[in-house]
Amino acid sequence: MVPNNQISVVAANQTAANQWVRDNVLPYYPNTMIRYILVGNEVLSNKDDQGLWYDLIPAMNNIRNSIDQHNIHNIKIGTPFAMDLLETTFPPSSGEFRLDISRNNILMPLLRFLNWTRSYFFLDAYPYFSWSQNTSFISLDYALFQGSQTYVDPVSGYVYTNLLDQMLDSVVFAMQKLGFNNIRLAIAETGWPNGGDYDEIGANIYNAATYNRNLIRRIVSKPAIGTPARPGLAIPTFIFSLYDENQKEGPGTERHWGMLNPNGRPMYDIDLTGQTLDTEFIDLPQPTNNGPYHGKLWCVVTNDTMNEMDLGQALEFACRRNETCDDISPGKSCYQPVSIVSHANYAFSSYWAKYREDGETCYFNGLAVQTNVDPTGRAEIFKASRNESNPCALEGFEVKAPKKGSSLKKCRNLTRQALRIKAQCKNKNCTFNGVWNGGGGDGQKTIHASSFFYYIGAQVGIVDTKFPSVLAKPIQYLNAAKVACKTKATDVKSVFPQTQDKNVPYLCMDLVYQYTLLVDGFGLNPYKDITVMNKTEPGLSSYAEDPKTAANSLEPLLDGAKGVVPQELQSQTPLELGAAINYLLGNLGKDYKSTTATIDLGGGSVQMAYAISNEQFANAPKNEDGEPYVQQKHLMSKDYNLYVHSYLNYGQLAGRAEIFKASRNESNPCALEGYDGYYSYGGVDYKVKAPKKGSSLKKCRNLTRQALRIKAQCKNKNCTFNGVWNGGGGDGQKNIHASSFFYDIGAQVGIVDTKFPSALAKPIQYLNAAKVACQTNVADIKSVFPKTQDRNIPYLCMDLIYEYTLLVDGFEKPLPPPPPSVEVLPSQVSSNVEFNVEPIDLDGLTLLKGRVSTKEVFGLSNSDLIPGKYEGGLKLWEGSLDLVKTLSSEMQSGKLSLTGKRVLELGCGHGLPGIFACLKGARAVHFQDFNAEVLQCLTIPNVNANIQQNLSATDDNSSPEVRFFASDWNEAHLILPHVLADDDGTKNDQTVDQAAGYDIILMAETVYSISTLPSLYKLIKKCLCSPHGILYLAAKKHYFGVGGGSRRFISIVEKDGVLAASLVSEVTDGSSNVREVWKLYFR
Repeated sequence: MVPNNQISVVAANQTAANQWVRDNVLPYYPNTMIRYILVGNEVLSNKDDQGLWYDLIPAMNNIRNSIDQHNIHNIKIGTPFAMDLLETTFPPSSGEFRLDISRNNILMPLLRFLNWTRSYFFLDAYPYFSWSQNTSFISLDYALFQGSQTYVDPVSGYVYTNLLDQMLDSVVFAMQKLGFNNIRLAIAETGWPNGGDYDEIGANIYNAATYNRNLIRRIVSKPAIGTPARPGLAIPTFIFSLYDENQKEGPGTERHWGMLNPNGRPMYDIDLTGQTLDTEFIDLPQPTNNGPYHGKLWCVVTNDTMNEMDLGQALEFACRRNETCDDISPGKSCYQPVSIVSHANYAFSSYWAKYREDGETCYFNGLAVQTNVDPTGRAEIFKASRNESNPCALEGFEVKAPKKGSSLKKCRNLTRQALRIKAQCKNKNCTFNGVWNGGGGDGQKTIHASSFFYYIGAQVGIVDTKFPSVLAKPIQYLNAAKVACKTKATDVKSVFPQTQDKNVPYLCMDLVYQYTLLVDGFGLNPYKDITVMNKTEPGLSSYAEDPKTAANSLEPLLDGAKGVVPQELQSQTPLELGAAINYLLGNLGKDYKSTTATIDLGGGSVQMAYAISNEQFANAPKNEDGEPYVQQKHLMSKDYNLYVHSYLNYGQLAGRAEIFKASRNESNPCALEGYDGYYSYGGVDYKVKAPKKGSSLKKCRNLTRQALRIKAQCKNKNCTFNGVWNGGGGDGQKNIHASSFFYDIGAQVGIVDTKFPSALAKPIQYLNAAKVACQTNVADIKSVFPKTQDRNIPYLCMDLIYEYTLLVDGFEKPLPPPPPSVEVLPSQVSSNVEFNVEPIDLDGLTLLKGRVSTKEVFGLSNSDLIPGKYEGGLKLWEGSLDLVKTLSSEMQSGKLSLTGKRVLELGCGHGLPGIFACLKGARAVHFQDFNAEVLQCLTIPNVNANIQQNLSATDDNSSPEVRFFASDWNEAHLILPHVLADDDGTKNDQTVDQAAGYDIILMAETVYSISTLPSLYKLIKKCLCSPHGILYLAAKKHYFGVGGGSRRFISIVEKDGVLAASLVSEVTDGSSNVREVWKLYFR
């Protein structure tokens, strides 16, 4: 199969298709029986990338051409479709394709290709999904090819005995309605899940085996059965899947379609010949979930071995988005036990409960699983007692306890029963509940027990909370239980005064449970020394308003770790201290230069923390309150100097309020166009109304800098913002982790992939996203950024600018401003850079291509793009050559005349299209580029060299007016001579020719960045002469990694409705991805 991400490449040119066939077919053919090559997977189901739809047929054609070249004629080319290709499927005779593919140039060429090549219509057909979503109307037996139920189509009269035939025939009828009666069907995928989550009805081994066995018998039947609409025709069929895919994301069924386990063991007996009778197979386990699940469910940490760092990051993600983790904050009802697993169980379950209806699953990158068991040991013990009176409860408490109070012996027996100590052990050695114990051995000589072992031990005096870790023995828990179980609930705090109120009734039970778990469950000697450790939770974000406490919270963990790690290994042993500690100090025990700085953007404040040098520490000033900015800590046998500061009232939500205050009126340039409402923060309501023209990135940036007090007086040598000392900077800031709102807002605009708890990003990405958001109406923002949360929509422009400004202006050096907008005179050509030329042939026309060194001009390596400094103008892009060839062709066919025209080349670089206009009679040609250096070192010398060479070869000594301008898109109209009215209806003061703009605008490879497209289009409308002006654009269809492309730009043009666009040529020569040349003109 050609993967979806390779379709455009294969479609772009035959060379790429040939290479794909050489790599994936020829090494195996004919020894391997290859009969089909599928191009893509369910491509037409992806409505978010419709550009790929148009590449599908060219890719299929190129693959077919390639195999034809090798005289391979028995391999069919196709592409698999999902059932969502159809608008209607029931009854089968009503089958019709979706309008968005049947009424454009998508489906018909595809069907013609399949019909012409005698290939198959490949369908992914899963009766399971149709049945599971309509169990009230569709019988399970009907979906599994068994039973006697039938359905008669009211139009065709065909009689159906199973659900799969109905689905297949709906496609048959849909093709017939478009005039294709003979395209054969093939099933690219079908199957039934052998397992899933508790709430996924009917996903079990019994149903999976039944479906696949009956399917195979039908498919291999001779003569072929076919379907009611296609009787007697064989249908090639592929069963999904051979193996369970246990690493796949999504609901449980996504991982359970296999006929084999991942280790190769059969999931159930299967015979691919279809000859074995059901009675000859081993009996299947009876299904227990063929009806809806009605019990309670929790989403908890999986029992599989997991990385604590990953779990910590998933926990923070769930709490950030869910906003219901308050109960696991210090002092709240669910804070104890302070365990990352316990807190994750709470966070995962509450998150899943809140977003389950929105399609969220209990998975969390494989860290979570559904359970119908309350994730506490107490619940299991109460279940095991089977009645209300429980011998583990303290006398006098209404769980309720027996009249004679707790019984240690009976509670022990009940606990062993709850733990299933005697469960069948299929392996040699087990712990409890039939789980293999790993085999024991030297790895168990030293044991650390944490979380509840520490907390319960502390409440009964086994653990001294002055120390983060202590040595203890399991027998101590039993001895404490002997006392607790004899004590009334009302008296327990007089015996164990440290017992928390919520734990009082269960103290006997908890102690018995922990002893039983250690001794009976894990097989420890009751008198074996174990290390009982504390664990600090939650993460640093809980201390956003108190950075000193945040830093101090590290110490007990670190000291505790030092206490249990052998002295000689302390500099080597990696300590998994959770996401919070790794946020602050990435490599403890190493030099401070190896640590990681953190910027945590909360709602009310933003906090910065990082390690600094001894010199910086020695010279550190104090803040306005006379307190030091820095602290010195001894962490992991290493002294660290820590700079920690919390900027109160500068968090994301508080920052909005500061910006509204700074605007001093209700019209705010940061609010999205069309918004009129109120923003509430800190008990104050701020009236927010967008200007009539919508947001202004420039004005919003200025307002944000004002709100942050970027220029506040700095009493120390180096400051961040608001006059706060920055710690001195240095190597401790080489690596920066930005968290909380940086992640949340980034996720909503596509900077962050929420499948992962962390991502690499650049501040410029937030600015680029802001450029798009700030030009979008509030009503349209979700069509551009569909993941934007509703409550953030009016403020998206503001939030992105705030985060960019905070990072760049607040915490780091700002990017250099764009180069000034200036006219570059020909006399300013650089003499300090070596300039060479070489000829290039463009379909009979010879032009000169200049060459200079990027390093000489900018002091850079040969990079194509450095935002804000160099935009790739020294490179000769393919689109420039495509544009010259197109202009020549247009002139030869009489569609274009350059004689006497005013021409503007935007983003000129080498300037070859503009040079062509000079040589073909243009009256004036103006060249614009981002960098004055490009014009001085490359464009002007190249224009001069070409004009001198070509004019000397003719008797025509006339030459056009040639001028050069350096600017970005936002400023170019201020210096270009021929522009239209500004937005306010006034003419530019520098307008020379009031007669409305340039006759022809030329652009090659200028639409690569999605963030610049709106401003570029605005400039075009200011410069293009109406109504007869023409623009020629040469560009790649897609620019991978930066989001732009010709199709993206054309979509902006079409949405605006002022200009029309037509595709002039398409280039697929293999030198890059697909390139296009477009012509734009007034409607």
